[in-house]
Amino acid sequence: MKIVYFTDFFYPNISGIATAIGNLASGLGKRGHKVHIFAPKIPNNTYKPDSQNVDIQYISSIPSPIQETYLSFPNFFKISRYLQINAPDIFHIESEFIVGVLGIIYARLRKKPLVGNFHGYLSNSNIGIPQLAIIDTIFFTVLIFIMNRCDAIVSPAQLGVDELKQHGLKRPVHFIPNCLNEDLFVKQPQEQIEKLKQQYNLRRKVVLYVGRMVKEKSIDILLKSYKEVLQKEPETSLFMIGGGKFKEEYIQMTKDLGLENDVVFAGEITQDKLLTEGYFQTGDVFATASTSELQPVSLSEAMFFGLPIVGVDAKGVGEMIRESGLLTTPGNVEQLTESILKVLQDEDMKQKLSQQSLQMYEKLYSRKAVLDAYEKLYTDIITYANSRVKTH
Repeated sequence: MKIVYFTDFFYPNISGIATAIGNLASGLGKRGHKVHIFAPKIPNNTYKPDSQNVDIQYISSIPSPIQETYLSFPNFFKISRYLQINAPDIFHIESEFIVGVLGIIYARLRKKPLVGNFHGYLSNSNIGIPQLAIIDTIFFTVLIFIMNRCDAIVSPAQLGVDELKQHGLKRPVHFIPNCLNEDLFVKQPQEQIEKLKQQYNLRRKVVLYVGRMVKEKSIDILLKSYKEVLQKEPETSLFMIGGGKFKEEYIQMTKDLGLENDVVFAGEITQDKLLTEGYFQTGDVFATASTSELQPVSLSEAMFFGLPIVGVDAKGVGEMIRESGLLTTPGNVEQLTESILKVLQDEDMKQKLSQQSLQMYEKLYSRKAVLDAYEKLYTDIITYANSRVKTH
């Protein structure tokens, strides 16, 4: 198959969407499919796909204040020529902004089937406007309008499938989790983990967070909870991995809480280092207070490494770890604290949750399962589209 993706979110900006797209493209490329990606051109981009079957075309762009992304200015003649030469069998849009809409236009012009992806929700705090119901209404109105232009939709969580239908989606929607690139995963020996902990001056026990430093992740709740954890488990560090526009604000909050010597901000770490050098293995428990995500890639990664997971019963986090982790009420600092302490203080509980994470990963989130599902979806849609052409 020849597959082309259109996305407004891609490397070098590290996010769950960028990681999911890169991993899916890589996996399909290694299975022999020809994969093409159109994405914004962003400065200091050193990303190179690990499959020769993956080709990326970057579109001129400028920084945007919205969601740490870029506004693209496509060269329509250049894109048309590229698509004419490479002749993709199916189009797949991974976002609903400029580049995503571009994918809709070209799919229709070339009369090819089109798949859309629902990756998550709009965070008003990231674009500087109040959290109002009318904003969510506008978001879903635009989203459904765009998704109804597609032949099929993919959501990485069953919650997304249900919510899209409730808001008026008329197209078929499929639950397929985000893809991980398991070739990048390396489990390090304990000696290497201890060296890494010494490098970052981490204590004997570690609460790990991996993700962007943005408002919808509710990092303020995690920091307040960790302060309570520290009172009962003083030999515990909070290890924060990730960058984002609110990172400095959270560093200041750490100082205001008197935790500047207890919380370690590692900043952004590239995927290859994050997954090969033992960063996930430093954690005794993975904790998140995020309330707005469908399927956080970092949770799937934590499952791969067998980390016990504590999260909140909201959106996709609740769905992902309901059978394999500990769930708390969104915004409830006391419950989050109690759950983290359960893992840190009860070795049997820790081992039980670790095994449940590994089992859940193999059941739903392994690369083979995800790639098989995408291959079947694309094949079915292309076959159906071709049959319609023949009958007309």
